Amino acid sequence: YYQRQTHSKGKWPNKKKDYCELSNEEKRRIDELLDRKEILIFHVTERKVIGIFNYLERSRFKLRKITNFELKDTNLSLAAIKLISFSIKKMKNIYKLDLSNNIFDPECSKFIGDPIKGKEKINELCFSNNNLGPKGAKLLGGVIKGKENTNTLDLCNNNLGPEGAKCS
Repeated sequence: YYQRQTHSKGKWPNKKKDYCELSNEEKRRIDELLDRKEILIFHVTERKVIGIFNYLERSRFKLRKITNFELKDTNLSLAAIKLISFSIKKMKNIYKLDLSNNIFDPECSKFIGDPIKGKEKINELCFSNNNLGPKGAKLLGGVIKGKENTNTLDLCNNNLGPEGAKCS
């Protein structure tokens, strides 16, 4: 059980109850992905995701080299999204960001949009099946509009409606 807490001043959860400690095998697999400059996370609990990002934070240098980041099917809280946003800011060379099937609260869009602002290399963004709604589309829309290098933008199945479609 992850206790929802706010993310402030780059501070990561460090109590055992806040996240699942990774096994040596899981750390080895993450290191292999980092060597390939990608992070692919699918179908894991929120506590495990936070454990992964806690481990990634210790590998700060490798985190900067990530080019492909995919986090799918996790259903994360706003607190977890804030932590992930903090890591995305450090990914200097990211070109693909896929956060599909996470059922975000529309407020999460703000925290995902903020680190994307300065990422000029991003050419593929996928936010499908996240229930962004018009409010989430509006929060993301301002960030995405300035991305000239973005070739792919997937916002399908987000209940954007006519108002949200105008924003994206």
